[in-house]
Amino acid sequence: MEIRVTDRPGIEAGTRLRGPYAVISIRSPGRPAPRIPPTPNCLGILSLAFSDAEYPEAPDPPEIHPFTQAHAEKIWEFVERLRDSVQGWVVHCEAGMNRSPAVAAALAEWFGQESTPYFRRYAPNLYVYRTLRRVLLGKSTQRRA
Repeated sequence: MEIRVTDRPGIEAGTRLRGPYAVISIRSPGRPAPRIPPTPNCLGILSLAFSDAEYPEAPDPPEIHPFTQAHAEKIWEFVERLRDSVQGWVVHCEAGMNRSPAVAAALAEWFGQESTPYFRRYAPNLYVYRTLRRVLLGKSTQRRA
């Protein structure tokens, strides 16, 4: 399963995979959704808006909207719905350095792949990574039971 990380300019320029794929699109709150060029191989786009906040329990200004359990649940539902139909995932955020690599690393582990490359090349948001990983592992346990 290929999982590609990119930034807003990359996704708007048409970052895509050869076979069927899906996109997890992450933008900052208040920013418009990116213009993702349509392609027949893209089977779905999940659009989320949350800040690149690492410590959501700290008192943040009202314009800071951290990643939540609900965001993680939406990602799981999207991935679960399309996982048998796609050969890969494109995950993007504004800069392609923190939020999208965190999601990609958690997904890689869920698919039985190494997450190390995402930590070597990028600086994943650890709160996003840990929260999504916890939800994915919990869902995997529920499914096996």
